Amino acid sequence: SYVASKLVYGKFEPDELSDYLEEIAGRVQFTGWFFGHYHKDTGFVTTDNNVYTCMYRKVIRLDEIDYLSKEE
Repeated sequence: SYVASKLVYGKFEPDELSDYLEEIAGRVQFTGWFFGHYHKDTGFVTTDNNVYTCMYRKVIRLDEIDYLSKEE
């Protein structure tokens, strides 16, 4: 999967739920996608400026994230 290829470098086997969530991500418009499946605190930005944030131990307040509050 695309997200796994960016984060885990072959350490996780593809699974049905992750594939399904990536299918949804490909169909909807979003600015920030938050997930915790890969047990690490990291993230990346795609070429179309979507931000993927993987959270494991980190806790953040969503109302303090600048890119989520931008006005269209």
